[in-house]
Amino acid sequence: MRALDRFAMCLAGMLIAGCFLAATGGLAPGLKMLHRWYEGVLITFLFLFLPSMFIALRGRVGRSALVIPICALLAYPVAGMACIFYFLLFEHQLFFSSVKHAPLGLAVIPFVFIPTVTGTWLFGALAGLSFYLFAKLRRAVQPADGDEIHA
Repeated sequence: MRALDRFAMCLAGMLIAGCFLAATGGLAPGLKMLHRWYEGVLITFLFLFLPSMFIALRGRVGRSALVIPICALLAYPVAGMACIFYFLLFEHQLFFSSVKHAPLGLAVIPFVFIPTVTGTWLFGALAGLSFYLFAKLRRAVQPADGDEIHA
């Protein structure tokens, strides 16, 4: 699969997953938890998840059904990184104050609690499912690389 095709299918999968969650109210838990920082963290997540998904779905992995759980699991660390990057870059006083006053055990919250409650794992699974279906459709419609039909 060409890199441009893989990139387009990753982007389309993320778009479909986002539209599905927006239409079904799946974004509400994240909005409730992150309040006024939701949009910033969401945009940071999307900018981090796209290249992560693109890199993770190379070769055989991109052609198997493992795409779905891989994307769901990939969403966990990416969502945690998005929270940390957003607060570190744009709300650095709040970030350093929280790190300074919080016990060490609370450092795990952005990596486990936030992705679970906000449904980030579901976004990843839906993006992976969309990617998998696009890849199956592409293989059905278009010949594999190097198998072009010559007239």
